[in-house]
Amino acid sequence: DKQRLAGQTSSIWLKGAFSTHDLVEHVVETLSTTDGEEEVTAVARDREKTEELPVIFQPKTEARPTEEKKKIVLIEDNPADARLISRMLQMGLALDIEQVQTGADAISVINAEKPDLIILDLVIPDKSGFEILADLRQDETLDAIPVVVITSKNLSKAERELLISNNVSSMWQKGRIDRQKLIAHVEAQLEH
Repeated sequence: DKQRLAGQTSSIWLKGAFSTHDLVEHVVETLSTTDGEEEVTAVARDREKTEELPVIFQPKTEARPTEEKKKIVLIEDNPADARLISRMLQMGLALDIEQVQTGADAISVINAEKPDLIILDLVIPDKSGFEILADLRQDETLDAIPVVVITSKNLSKAERELLISNNVSSMWQKGRIDRQKLIAHVEAQLEH
């Protein structure tokens, strides 16, 4: 079976012989590979080590129970992308993330949650991220909330300049996200 699967998969995991943490790390690394090619040496895990020393996944939020969780509103219409971004950030930071899938709900959820940070996809079917940014800028309180853009859209120079003029703290291209840099950036934004 291993020979049949060789060359057709990036890795093979024996059910029950790995920790959830290792699997999540593997999926995040695989999905965030910048050039679309698997880095087998970076992704491959030492299965024997995992079996001998099982690690139960403990998010950072549980490791520091006295720390107050920061609030983030994630505006992303794709549930798979929203889960990936949420897990990526929650593995490194103590966060309470509220996911919003429509532009119509974005401002009301932001008003209700009073988040410390907004993560915004620009391609939302009912309302573009640019329109959501314009709505945020209409309210002085909402305008003060830092915004991080994570999008699959290839941005033109004019679009980048528009985002910068709307005080977007950073722009990230889906599929090319350096997880550690994103976590560090979000953490820095939350400390302001």
